[in-house]
Amino acid sequence: LRCQPEELRNRLVGRGYREVKIQANVEAEMIGGPWMELNTMHLEIPVMELDTTLTPVETLCEMVLEWIEAPSSISPEQAIDWL
Repeated sequence: LRCQPEELRNRLVGRGYREVKIQANVEAEMIGGPWMELNTMHLEIPVMELDTTLTPVETLCEMVLEWIEAPSSISPEQAIDWL
């Protein structure tokens, strides 16, 4: 699950996280840390990213269920790039 970095910052500030933790999470999101790690592992399983910035939880759930039925419908070329 991904989130636009500035919105992620706002969410983490609202939850009372320390600035060091907020900055680390925002930077990881900005460069796509988890996605890059998964790609370097060369896993033989499908992986998908979802932008949670503005998408309602219900819609995200529907997207996940649809993807479970057809995992090849999302490809690495559709990776989210905040930069």
